[in-house]
Amino acid sequence: MDLSSLELELCFGASRGFSESTKKLFESRNFGYSEFSAVESEDLMRLIESKIVHGFTKVGSHRATVWESAWADVKNSFFMSGMNPEVLNPNFIGSFDFLRYNGRYIKPDLKEFELYFFEVFRDWVFSEYASDFDTVYEFGSGSGFNIIELSKKFPDKELVGFDWSDSAVEILNEYGSRSNLNVRGTRFDFFNPDFNLNIPENTLVMTFCAFEQIGTSFNPMIDFLLSKRPRLVIQMEPTLEFYNPSARFDQIAIKYHNSRGYLSGYHTRLCELAGESRINYIRSKRLNFGSAYNECYSLHIWEPL
Repeated sequence: MDLSSLELELCFGASRGFSESTKKLFESRNFGYSEFSAVESEDLMRLIESKIVHGFTKVGSHRATVWESAWADVKNSFFMSGMNPEVLNPNFIGSFDFLRYNGRYIKPDLKEFELYFFEVFRDWVFSEYASDFDTVYEFGSGSGFNIIELSKKFPDKELVGFDWSDSAVEILNEYGSRSNLNVRGTRFDFFNPDFNLNIPENTLVMTFCAFEQIGTSFNPMIDFLLSKRPRLVIQMEPTLEFYNPSARFDQIAIKYHNSRGYLSGYHTRLCELAGESRINYIRSKRLNFGSAYNECYSLHIWEPL
């Protein structure tokens, strides 16, 4: 079986279809997969449940040194490769032999399936939303692979990646210097946001699986964004409220999400802010796609009022 372009358009909520660049990218990727039988799916769920019982490392500010070590390795590999962008693809994307899709597990033909899904989704987001902005800020830029990809698509924009890792910042600063593009990195702490930071008026703010690291401690970042008033905020983050607690398939994701201490209550807070007329909550959508344990692919688009 193959995932079709139309399926992805429906998945993303791409009511106007894909741009030519997104179509071309999709056509260059292998989205073949096979289904698991009922027995195989049951075995998978038992396996995942057993691993969750044994526990996973919780996210939070205590993980800063872990991320610094991870991005330092990526930084060294990136510069040794002559700035090959493929080196920047995080190794935790596509590290499983099975994935979540539309309420079931599937077995991709290639381990790169998840990476390909994200690349197509990212290109759609960039094509659909980023063109009208002078500046794009990504908070939690990590390896820098999103900002660098965006710089290829829009080389004239000011692009800034913010991260709590010095190595993540160095990746973008060095890339911007060597490529002669308006790309840079800046250190930033989600838990203690710098309210002295200026966000220009015509700025798009993005996060991709970055707020997941702050659990329930998201209010400082919400206050920061409401104060700085970027023109638009686009986020792809795991969203606990989207899971169905009465469905076993989602119960597994809920258990894993909670065991990691991922983002919790964020969607609910955005809805409250919309009800208070403090933001315009333009879109919130579960994409029904994820890795083995949960789904970080949920879309939130909003603007401060």
